[in-house]
Amino acid sequence: YNLGFCYLNGEGTAKNEKEAFRWFRTASSKNIAEADYMVGYCYLNGIGIEPNQQIAFNYYRKAANAGLPDAQSAVGKFYMQGIKVEKNEREGFKWYMKAAQQDFPIAQQMIGWCYIEGVGVSKNEHEGFNWLMKAAQQGLPHAQGLVGTCYLNGVGVSRNEIEGFNWAMKAAQQGEPGAQMLMGTCYFEGRGVQKNEHEGFNWYLKAAQQGEPRAQTSVGLCYLTGTVISKNEREGFNWLMRAVQQGDYTAQYEIGICYLKGIGVEKNEREGFNWLMKAAQQGDSN
Repeated sequence: YNLGFCYLNGEGTAKNEKEAFRWFRTASSKNIAEADYMVGYCYLNGIGIEPNQQIAFNYYRKAANAGLPDAQSAVGKFYMQGIKVEKNEREGFKWYMKAAQQDFPIAQQMIGWCYIEGVGVSKNEHEGFNWLMKAAQQGLPHAQGLVGTCYLNGVGVSRNEIEGFNWAMKAAQQGEPGAQMLMGTCYFEGRGVQKNEHEGFNWYLKAAQQGEPRAQTSVGLCYLTGTVISKNEREGFNWLMRAVQQGDYTAQYEIGICYLKGIGVEKNEREGFNWLMKAAQQGDSN
């Protein structure tokens, strides 16, 4: 089993994914749950073997039945998303819970999300917040960002914008793009911190450079309007276009306006109409 990691990571020997897979599978034949998980991981990601989601699920399930929390969480994801099994959110929740009860932070985060959204279980925002907090206290950046969001909006806990800002900052400083986006909003709106639009723009830009579509839209709008930064309509249009390619409907609306009025791009009313229609079909009320 450990030889597999040596080959996988190139530790003490040349990196060789096929050899890594061979050693993981050898260990798996001896009913080592961690090896079963790694064989599943290799099949899922095509490491040393042709990818095969069905076989990956079978190995994950074997390791999950042996009590391995990483595998239980993976099985939960398969059921939640209907990957090579019939989609079953209750079954997915059940497997995530098995892992969460073993203090596996990713599963704790998912259990929190499930309770807050009512996915696979009856909605219970307070219970959801408690599970998110467990994961956040273990240092999981995305969970820390979600805890921050809960405090900022009073979801499952009394609203406390200072506490929300502090939790979101923990995540943002670890490079979590959603939390960096949230930092931008906090600074722009003065939520939990003194208002500072320049600092807000810097956080939006950090998130946007990581591909966060809402942040890309915000950066684009700053350039279009000259908010905090020198006005540059072409640059604004380009940032909005990055966001629309990920389906952000606010950006789709703004791109439509850009084409209709010739802002940052050559005027094209037909193209503008098409983008406005896309935004409307996604629920934009403008």
